[in-house]
Amino acid sequence: MEMLAYTPESPAISEYASFVWEIKGNFDSNEIVLPSGVVEIVFNLSQPISAILPGGKNIDCAPHCFIQGIHTNVTKVSYSGQHHLFGLRLRPHAVRSLLGVLPSELSNEAIDITLIKPQFQFLWDQLVEVQSFAERVKLLETNLKPVDVMVCRRSETLSAWFSHHSFQTMHSVPPFTKQYDFSENDRCDTVDGLAQSINYSTRHLNRKTQEIFGLTAVELIRYKRFLQAVLLMHSEKYTLTQISHRAGFFDQSHFIRVFRSFANMTPSQYLQIRSRLPYHLFE
Repeated sequence: MEMLAYTPESPAISEYASFVWEIKGNFDSNEIVLPSGVVEIVFNLSQPISAILPGGKNIDCAPHCFIQGIHTNVTKVSYSGQHHLFGLRLRPHAVRSLLGVLPSELSNEAIDITLIKPQFQFLWDQLVEVQSFAERVKLLETNLKPVDVMVCRRSETLSAWFSHHSFQTMHSVPPFTKQYDFSENDRCDTVDGLAQSINYSTRHLNRKTQEIFGLTAVELIRYKRFLQAVLLMHSEKYTLTQISHRAGFFDQSHFIRVFRSFANMTPSQYLQIRSRLPYHLFE
């Protein structure tokens, strides 16, 4: 399997996208994708793929250009023959400005993006024709225009905090903190701490997390603990007990319970079958 990645620098896409990626493979395979806390536009440039989404929704043939929201449970994907996917990872707070829909409306779904923005059909046609990853990135920069709607800077900060996948003070999440005066002791691993750091009331924080992520603030922090734990499990430096502590779980049983709620397996089971790509298990 060949994997390529690029961090956007062009103003045309960097305002609402954090990551561009491409995956190629040449064999029949099944994949289990754990929740990874991302909203992505995916272009399927090869053979059709099928999937079972969180909640059991069965897709016999996924759209050739779709957007998938933040998933809260595993997705099962089947590839037949050659597969070639090209994707754009979006900053959750910017989805509404780019597409005119709330990201929470996309949760646990894979929706044909041409039904939301028909011009993506033209972009897909172009992406199929070019030969290299660099050319496809260039097409994105040419066809996608900068977001011309102002976004809430506090929503931007909340989105950056979540995507950083670690519990830190807001000082360590550049560049969104420059306009805020945070204490070095502010911690964002509790609802009160997160609300205080972003200068929201806890009630308004809940409204924002449900709008952007489709989750309450409590659920979002639990989700973030899970994300961080998975990343730590791809390091050889930590035991499961150390991972549990570093990811902010109360104890080992709490860690196992939360991990299983998202992954349908225990942390030790994940360790036994993990691949080199976090959140992805291949058969």
